[in-house]
Amino acid sequence: MQSHVCKQSVHPRPAIRQGSALLLTTLAATVLSLGSIAILRSSQRKIAQVDAIRHSMQSRCAAAGLFQRSIAILRTDINRTGTVTDPAIGDPNIRAELLSVAKDSTRVVVYLYDGATVPTIDITLDHADLNPQNGNGKNNGKGTGKGKGKGKGKGQNKGKAKGKP
Repeated sequence: MQSHVCKQSVHPRPAIRQGSALLLTTLAATVLSLGSIAILRSSQRKIAQVDAIRHSMQSRCAAAGLFQRSIAILRTDINRTGTVTDPAIGDPNIRAELLSVAKDSTRVVVYLYDGATVPTIDITLDHADLNPQNGNGKNNGKGTGKGKGKGKGKGQNKGKAKGKP
């Protein structure tokens, strides 16, 4: 029986082809790595953008809450001036300044951070609008009924008020 033995080629491979598989594998790994890094940075950028929007919304909600707290304080003490803060907000730099503008009005200015020069909220309130007993329809409607009457409360409705009796 005849056996077939494979003979190795006596011709060596050309020098140019030696290591080409290793080079192609290295290039493929580099391209995949760069693609992965680009995707990772893109997702990190999107996460940072969402965090910035969330922080901005939280700050604006805190400013609106502090403004409402300032209105509640002014309803109990109409002549109150000074700084209003709320420890529940968690940031001591968010503050409202109550400034007496005239005898019958107070300016409420809300700042989000220490050293801020531009306020987030800057509104001048008329003292008549702060009094829930005035019946002007802007509050709870428990007034005398002599106001403009656009409230939905249970005012006495004796005057021109059009609220519910």
